[in-house]
Amino acid sequence: MADLWAAVEQRPEITVFHSAPVADLIADGDTIRGLRVRHRETTAEYFGQVILGCGGFEASARLRRQYLGEGWDLVSLRGSRFNTGQMMEKAVAAGAGVAGHFGGCHATPHDLHAPKVLDPSDCDKMSRYSLPYSVLVNTEERRFLDEGEDHFSLTYAKTGAAIVRQPQATAFQVFDQKTLHLLEPRYATSKPIHADTLDELAQKMGVDAANFAETIRQYNAATPRDAVEKFNAFALDHVPTGTALAIPKSNWALPIDQGPFVAYGVTCGITFTYGGLRTDDAAHVLNEEGLVMPGLWAIGEIAGGFFAFNYPGGSGLTKGAVFGKIAGEAAAERAKTLRG
Repeated sequence: MADLWAAVEQRPEITVFHSAPVADLIADGDTIRGLRVRHRETTAEYFGQVILGCGGFEASARLRRQYLGEGWDLVSLRGSRFNTGQMMEKAVAAGAGVAGHFGGCHATPHDLHAPKVLDPSDCDKMSRYSLPYSVLVNTEERRFLDEGEDHFSLTYAKTGAAIVRQPQATAFQVFDQKTLHLLEPRYATSKPIHADTLDELAQKMGVDAANFAETIRQYNAATPRDAVEKFNAFALDHVPTGTALAIPKSNWALPIDQGPFVAYGVTCGITFTYGGLRTDDAAHVLNEEGLVMPGLWAIGEIAGGFFAFNYPGGSGLTKGAVFGKIAGEAAAERAKTLRG
């Protein structure tokens, strides 16, 4: 990305402004003529084609609480702190329609002790994605989801929301010695809890030792006798707990029985939101009646209607790249046409 911006700034026909947030759209009916930009000493107006690529509303505690619900105003932010949803609201005020799952977002297991707002260089260092090899318990010593439902790339983005619903928005990924070698390198940025026994581990986690031990006992009893032999860390190994538990573990169900034991505290880290502006397949923003708003396009996470409830890893990057190219070419063509 740094190389891209460096290349852009070397083009004399392109003017780049820094520390210059967009304050509003300049609208004439449904047609967007340009932007109002807030500089340090003045507000300026710039006329031309407008492509909104300013993300969702994950950095706004107010909008998270409004759309995502109770507790979401307090979660950790792993997405951009500049994605406040302001231009989504300005576009809606200008007549744009909305689309998508406003109650959903990309939210991952996130280091419990990470800063509430991450430095951009640390945004992907605090994720805790080796969940499938763990037993995940909340502060009431209970499991609350299927840790082995699928490959982490197909479940990680909805796991953060499940953690938010737990007391204190806190949970612990519990591992034993059989799977510690499988942890992603990102775990090295954390300070795990170590203990020789499960009782000691519970005490260090700050949970009830008896209840925690019972949860692990029930889980271990439900794991197959040949789990270790059939375990395959790199495929859906169909080593499940079966129907013995209220919440099964569908794959990678190894017993937690080989100490020393390790626990990583996790919370929810929100990356981006799913609801946004209504667009067509050419990235035009559509008004509330479903008509194109001339001069306005939306790409990336500010455009809603692509994801709901869950998210396959990497697809947001594809979405942004594809529709960014489409919108850029269309905006350039419209500008040429208007110039005659």
